[in-house]
Amino acid sequence: MSVRKFVIGAVLSAGLCGAARAEIIDLSYVGTPTNIGSSNYGLESASGTGTLAIPDGLTSFSASDVTSFSFSLTLNGNPSGVPVTDTDLYTSRADLLSLSGTLDAGGNLLSLAFSTATDDSGDFYFPGEVLFMATSSSPNASSTGNFDIGPLDVGTLTASSDPTTPVPEPATIVMLGTALLGFAGIRYKRR
Repeated sequence: MSVRKFVIGAVLSAGLCGAARAEIIDLSYVGTPTNIGSSNYGLESASGTGTLAIPDGLTSFSASDVTSFSFSLTLNGNPSGVPVTDTDLYTSRADLLSLSGTLDAGGNLLSLAFSTATDDSGDFYFPGEVLFMATSSSPNASSTGNFDIGPLDVGTLTASSDPTTPVPEPATIVMLGTALLGFAGIRYKRR
């Protein structure tokens, strides 16, 4: 009788723990050089992709709500006749200086705007990129550039939210393991 209570308790506990849910927002950027970027630095193209995660159920959010952030910006150019590709990586919440966004009740993204700290990767041709990104119906609402020379490129940020993705909590996994051990124990005793 005590084994049955143990198994029932383990299964109920696993059900009560549930799984944490996260809203994942996919980011995509395409930019074209500005006069500064194309003339002074020989920039030819800029593009980037990334993700942003926030807890499920929010209709508005800020940088403090972000659970994870990553963005990879690639700049291609031909300064001084030398083809150059530079990739700047923004890999944590600490890279975000500001962020604000809104979702509708169904989890569809309505607006998003964020800026990052400088990625100082030490590259010579495209130094210290800062991202200024915003979803907007107006063209060139987003830009990347150096804090002291202005934008190297301007472009469009596309952001879309995925359906909510379950993220298992450690307690859920422990309870599931305990339930499986209980079932194995019952089977062993019956032999």
